[in-house]
Amino acid sequence: MSDEKGRDSAIEATKKRLLKLTKGLTPSPSDDVIKFLDPTYRPSAIDFPVPELILLAFRLLGFSWSGPEEKCRWTVYFNFLSKPVSVSRRKFRFSIAHDPSLNAADMSRLEGQLQKAAQAVEALIEPLAKQEVEAGNFVIANRYAEFDTRYRFFRGQAQAAYKRARRKPSKSGPSKATRKSLDSLSTMLTSDLNRARKHQVAGFFNATAMIDAFFSRLEHQTILLIGFLPSDRAESVFSRMSKKWDAKLKAVLDVEGDKTLKQLYSDPHINSFSVIRICAHLTGYGF
Repeated sequence: MSDEKGRDSAIEATKKRLLKLTKGLTPSPSDDVIKFLDPTYRPSAIDFPVPELILLAFRLLGFSWSGPEEKCRWTVYFNFLSKPVSVSRRKFRFSIAHDPSLNAADMSRLEGQLQKAAQAVEALIEPLAKQEVEAGNFVIANRYAEFDTRYRFFRGQAQAAYKRARRKPSKSGPSKATRKSLDSLSTMLTSDLNRARKHQVAGFFNATAMIDAFFSRLEHQTILLIGFLPSDRAESVFSRMSKKWDAKLKAVLDVEGDKTLKQLYSDPHINSFSVIRICAHLTGYGF
């Protein structure tokens, strides 16, 4: 009962704060005109990483909204400085549509108010979100195919580039007229070196991206596997997933039953190089 009272009081306090933060915003009496507003633009995703927080803010204030519709999850309608405005979560990001009479300064002010409103709602739900996560009530999307495809793509690009770098130059060589020039030999050598270096650089960058993709795939796979481990009351699933590399790998691998892994883990000062060696050994586990 006390928890419910505390939650209700927190909601009421947030509502009061939102009323101050959204000064100049009033509920729209009708959405008929707002649906056809122009122009529409998409603010930076950095400023609005979780647009749903804005929807929650408006719902707490009792503003009208609609959705889902085609290519649009939700839309909130309101007036800003007595001019019609709508904010929506569309297919390609968070969008704002507004009356043309609102200038850049007005829209900058509106964006600032929306960001502060989102922060207020985030502060409200943060304790509950942490509680749910610690209890294991969350879902992790299986993106293994995405990481695996990325790894194999960059690996193929790196192999192809290094192969081109090792390829011998064309046997045709320069023409007779070119060979008569005193600079012909220097030109040939420079051309061959530049060609090889170009492909080596491409191979290096693709190989670096391949390694990043490999570890992203490995960590994602490890996290997915941790979710299927037997429950432990002394440690939440989220705590297991938040551990360092070596601890996460040890949680899903049979270290004691594998001589190579046991030897790698025997070093009390296990470092990043040891982790790489462990990862190189994971092919036998289907990684």
